[in-house]
Amino acid sequence: MKKTVYDFHGAVEYINQWVSPKELSDNLKDAALRCATPDEGMRENMILKMQIAVLDVCEFLESIIEREIE
Repeated sequence: MKKTVYDFHGAVEYINQWVSPKELSDNLKDAALRCATPDEGMRENMILKMQIAVLDVCEFLESIIEREIE
């Protein structure tokens, strides 16, 4: 019977190269909360910060290797 396993090694290397998982999580939460009630002076910066964090999460997820083993 085959099982699916996920190799996170490359994904962890990628994320640690650019930002720590905690920092990425904090950036996403901070940007989401500030975009919900924006201060006009910081809105563009927060949107940019969120976009970068979302792209980092997407790269992390795409770096996970899915394998079938027996």
